[in-house]
Amino acid sequence: MSTHSLRRTGRRYYLNDSTAPFSSAAGVAVADWVSRVVAEGGDVPSDNTKNTLATFHQTLATDGILNKMVNINCVVPDSLQAALTPFIATHGSGSAGEGNSWANTNFTNPDLTIFGLKGDGTTKYLRTGIQISNIFSVNSMGITIYNTFSNTEAVNSGLDAGVLDFSSRIFRFAVNSADTCVFECYDTGTTRIAVATPLVGGLGYTSGNRTTSITSSVYVASSVVTHGLIGINTGSLSASPPLLELPIYCLNTTTTFNTISPKQFSFIGIHFGLTQNESLAFYNAIQSMRISLGGGYI
Repeated sequence: MSTHSLRRTGRRYYLNDSTAPFSSAAGVAVADWVSRVVAEGGDVPSDNTKNTLATFHQTLATDGILNKMVNINCVVPDSLQAALTPFIATHGSGSAGEGNSWANTNFTNPDLTIFGLKGDGTTKYLRTGIQISNIFSVNSMGITIYNTFSNTEAVNSGLDAGVLDFSSRIFRFAVNSADTCVFECYDTGTTRIAVATPLVGGLGYTSGNRTTSITSSVYVASSVVTHGLIGINTGSLSASPPLLELPIYCLNTTTTFNTISPKQFSFIGIHFGLTQNESLAFYNAIQSMRISLGGGYI
C-alpha cells in the first residue's frame, strides 16, 4: 500500500511525490484526509486529487468561509473509501474521535464514477455522524449538494438529506422534487421553502442556508444558470434543531431511514449558514475543484 508524508520548505508544504506547494494549513488538511482514507483501506489518492483538494482548502480560506465548514465531502473519484471520507470534518464522522469516514449502507464500487456517487432510490444511503442539535442553532445551519443526475421525482419523495425527530423537529432538503427545491430548516410551517428551481432536472449546485432565526434562503448555480437566490423565507420559527443524526440520500425518522434518493452527488457539504456572497464564493470553489478532478460538474 502506498504511503504519504509531508515535507516542509520554509512555510510551504509538499505531499511526497507532488510538486504543487500548499500552505501549511492546506497541506496538513490534505495529509490528515489521506491518512483517514488509508485507515479505511483505501490507497493513497492521486497527486491531482491531493493538489486539487489543497487548492480548494486554500480558496475557502482566502474567501473567508473556511471557518463555516463543518463536514465537507468532495466525493473524489479515486476510490469508494476516499469518496466516503470527508475532507474537512470539525464535527461528525471524520473529526477527532469520531471515526474516519461516513457510515455506508449498500454503496459499492460501481456506484462511484467521475460524475459522483449514484444512489438507487431504495436501499443506499450514508450517515454523517452529524447530530444537528449538538452543533447548530436556530441562527445558523446550511447544506450544499451538487447533483449530477437528472430526475423527475414527485414532491417529497427521494429526499437528499433529512431528519424528523420524535418531537416533530425537522431538517429536510431536496434539490429537485418534480422541479421543486424543498428546504425545511427546523419546521414545516412558516419557515418552509418550496420553490421552483431553474436547474433542469435539479442538475448543479443547490445550497440551503439559515442565517438568522427568521431568515432562510436557497441559492442555485451551474455553468448554464448564474448563481442566484431562488427562495427566501423570513417567517418565525416554531421549532428548534432536531436531535437526530443527519443522513445523506434519505430521511431519518427516529426508527428508520426512508424516502431514499436515486440522485448522484459529486459534492456534499454541511456547514453554518452562508450569505449570498459566501454561497457564490463556495460555488466557484466547488466548480473549480470538480473541473480540476475531471468531472462531476454541470
